[in-house]
Amino acid sequence: DSTDPANVGGTCQLCHNLCHDCTGPDVGDCTTCKYGSDGGNCTDCGSNCDVCPTDQSLICTTCESGYKRVTADHPTATPAIKNGDCFDTNCPDGYYNLTATEDCYLCTSPCKHCSSSDDCTLCDPGNYMQPSPNNTTCDGNCPSGYYKEDSTDPANIGGTCQLCHNLCQDCTGPDLGDCTSCKYG
Repeated sequence: DSTDPANVGGTCQLCHNLCHDCTGPDVGDCTTCKYGSDGGNCTDCGSNCDVCPTDQSLICTTCESGYKRVTADHPTATPAIKNGDCFDTNCPDGYYNLTATEDCYLCTSPCKHCSSSDDCTLCDPGNYMQPSPNNTTCDGNCPSGYYKEDSTDPANIGGTCQLCHNLCQDCTGPDLGDCTSCKYG
């Protein structure tokens, strides 16, 4: 562990806490890393990680108390969210947890917020909450008989699919004048 000594000038000194073996007390003096390296320097699993394995994976297995660990990389998040990252209090957008002490799991649909893997409660921008019976999924389009209604929420969330006028097959809004094709010819 980080108490492994290095013999520097005839005196034993502690290695840097990221070193397994070293020739001096600084991180640049590591000859082998305890956790892994970022291509040159020894590194660890990141901030708020309580247990970082020594298998060189750099994926945190347990976060510090009060933090939640994500269990999968987010495919589109900016900045990137990676498996093993730790977050304070709440799961980040695109993740959910079932209990207050549980890890954060990736939503499988393009959800901004979800209550389980494929039960969206808010959609990512550019996606729309689908009508019943699929009203917990998000998609970039609405089915026939529905139009896209963008959100006015400043939180940058997706919109919803709203029902067209009953005489419209397809439409751009709720009124009869918004029909782009009619049900009956």
